[in-house]
Amino acid sequence: MEVVVNRKGFEKFVRAIDKAVGGSVDGGKIEMTKNEMESIVVDAGHIFMVKGKLACMGKSDNIEIGIDTSKILKLLKLIKGETLTLKIDKGKLWLNDNVGIGLIDVSNEKIKEPKLNLDILAEADLSELHNIVKTGMNISDYCRFIAKDGKLVVEVEGDVDIIRFEVGEAQGEGKALYSLELLDLLLKGHNGKGVIEFATDNPLRVKIDDEKDFCVEYLLAPRIED
Repeated sequence: MEVVVNRKGFEKFVRAIDKAVGGSVDGGKIEMTKNEMESIVVDAGHIFMVKGKLACMGKSDNIEIGIDTSKILKLLKLIKGETLTLKIDKGKLWLNDNVGIGLIDVSNEKIKEPKLNLDILAEADLSELHNIVKTGMNISDYCRFIAKDGKLVVEVEGDVDIIRFEVGEAQGEGKALYSLELLDLLLKGHNGKGVIEFATDNPLRVKIDDEKDFCVEYLLAPRIED
């Protein structure tokens, strides 16, 4: 099996997976074809899911491999250039024939994506949203997403302080609470626009397509208000 990918796209693909499985002995499972790489992983606490896709081009039968994402991100720093050749040979994932990283066993159990009816749709600037999230962590551990009157508002309320900012236009109405710490983790490293979907007391889905040939979806479980 051998495919060529965009190097930056591959790094973002692996980094997204690493948010859920970094440091785990189970690693991350990747399904590969000659045209696309895909991975769906969940964190150890089953609080959020990451679904990443990366376009590729080459010769490959459909194959599943297990990778140590944290190790790949460290060794990938040795590789230069805009494109990257990936090859599976003798139990290793090779990066440009320079770095061979041992594959790991992964569970044969396929992660099922939950069927959700998220009737609120919005678009937001990811850098702006991330800045609100990081700042909000100084006064609380959660934030509230509110869709009302065609606007998406993010509100962080502490014991004595509160911040509230409009971050985009929204279709539908409702509100839900989400962990600031996990939002900080999931939004880290992303810029540009992201599509946001949620519903009252339901998970938050963030769809991002900010690198050539790469896209990712994050699905974050809500916190239920007391």
